[in-house]
Amino acid sequence: MIKNLKKDLKSKQRENEQLQRNYEDSQKQKQKISRLETSLAHEEQTRNSLERRFNSTRALDTLKEQESHLIEMNKEDQAIINDDNVSSFDKEAAEERVAARNEELARLQTHIAEREAAMPL
Repeated sequence: MIKNLKKDLKSKQRENEQLQRNYEDSQKQKQKISRLETSLAHEEQTRNSLERRFNSTRALDTLKEQESHLIEMNKEDQAIINDDNVSSFDKEAAEERVAARNEELARLQTHIAEREAAMPL
């Protein structure tokens, strides 16, 4: 009986050590995720700043043409999404493209609105 208890104790100690290692690993992963999220936010800010600077040098008509082009591409991908004969892989790819374009459109439309508001009457 004592041997069984000693065996159980060693087993529980090993299990406890493994759980502690798992906990430490999960904490490291959380820190890594946090750093990556911070880095991603910084990259997005940089991209937005560069986009704003680039778009500020472009003619308003060019920006509106780009907006129309993005909307047209979204319509084409929406047709793929709505088509029952298209594979789920292609639908998912189209959905991802639409989502990315919608983000770009939102930024572009904001910039267009700012430019139009700044124009003299």
